[in-house]
Amino acid sequence: MLKWRVATAAILIPFVIVVLFFLNSLYVGLLFGIVVLIAGVEWAKLIKLDNIPVRIVYIGSFPVLMTVFWYGRSDGLVFTVLAMGVLWWLLAMVWMAAYLKRGAKSDLPVSVKAFAGYF
Repeated sequence: MLKWRVATAAILIPFVIVVLFFLNSLYVGLLFGIVVLIAGVEWAKLIKLDNIPVRIVYIGSFPVLMTVFWYGRSDGLVFTVLAMGVLWWLLAMVWMAAYLKRGAKSDLPVSVKAFAGYF
């Protein structure tokens, strides 16, 4: 398993460097947006969001939010999003510690897990 992760990183790192340094910021944003959208689909499967209309709305909200952040970006918005991200990772550490203490049982509602997917 570790061999596959190292091989994947060895392939992707040069690609990411080329994308970051040689593409226009619009194309970088679109490419990263696609990656985030794929991650949203995977997260919806992981949290067992089985209701198809709800899943479509959830996954559809990702490009909407990314577009709002792209066109509405300002110093205040960037700071707010970054601060929310930092708070999320602090909360995620607590969440994982509690998850491991309970014997890998998560009793959080799907709505909370879905909200966590935005971070």
